[in-house]
Amino acid sequence: WHHVYFLLAGATVILVLGGLYASHLLTHSFSHSIEINQWWAARHDELNELRDQVGMVRRPGSDAVLSPDNEASVRKRDNALRDYAAARGRLSDNLLSEEEHRDKAAPIVEGLGAVDEAVASMVGKGDEVFHHVEKNEMEAAARAAAEMHQHFSRATDQIQLLVEKVRTIREENFRQQAAFAARLHRFEYAAVGIVGVFLVCAVFYGVRIAREMRRTDEARARYIAELSH
Repeated sequence: WHHVYFLLAGATVILVLGGLYASHLLTHSFSHSIEINQWWAARHDELNELRDQVGMVRRPGSDAVLSPDNEASVRKRDNALRDYAAARGRLSDNLLSEEEHRDKAAPIVEGLGAVDEAVASMVGKGDEVFHHVEKNEMEAAARAAAEMHQHFSRATDQIQLLVEKVRTIREENFRQQAAFAARLHRFEYAAVGIVGVFLVCAVFYGVRIAREMRRTDEARARYIAELSH
C-alpha cells in the first residue's frame, strides 16, 4: 500500500506540472497569435493604402478633361505615381521581411504584379488623356479616360482580392489558435479528472491505513492486557 500511495502522489505531481505547462503553452500561443494577427492587420492596412494611392494616380487624368492647367495635372499624376511606387515597395518589403510569414505572403507579392500591370495600363491611358487634352481633342480624351477607368477598376479589384487573401489568413490563424486552445483545455480537464480520481484513491488509502492502524492498536492493547494477567 505504501508503494501505491507514492505512485498516486507522484502521478498527481506530474499531472499538476503538466497542467501548469499546458497553461504556459496556451498563454504563449495566445500572445504569438496576437502578434501574427497584428502583423497581418498591418499588411491589410498597407493594401488599403495602396488602393488609395491607385486612386490618386487616376484622379489627375480624370480631372484633366475639366482642368485648365494640363501641365499641373501631369505633375500631380507623376507625384502620385511616385507615392504609389513607394507604398508598393514598402508593402512588398514588409511582406517578405518575416521568414515565418513568407510562404503565405508569396502569393500576395505575386498578386501585386497584376496590380502593377493594371496601374501601368492606367498610366498609359492617362498619358493619352493628357495628350488629347493638350491638342483640345476632348472627345478622344473622354474615350481614353473611360479606358483609364477600366484599368483603374481592374487594379482595385486585384487589390481587393489580395485584401480577401489577408483576411482569410487572419481567420485561419484564429481557427488554429482556437483549435490549439481547445486541445489544451481538454488535456487540462482530463488532468483535473484524473487528479480527482487520485484524490479519491488517496482518501480510500488513508481510510484503509487508519483501519489497519486501529486494528494494530487494538491487537497491541489485547496483547498487553494478556501479559498483565
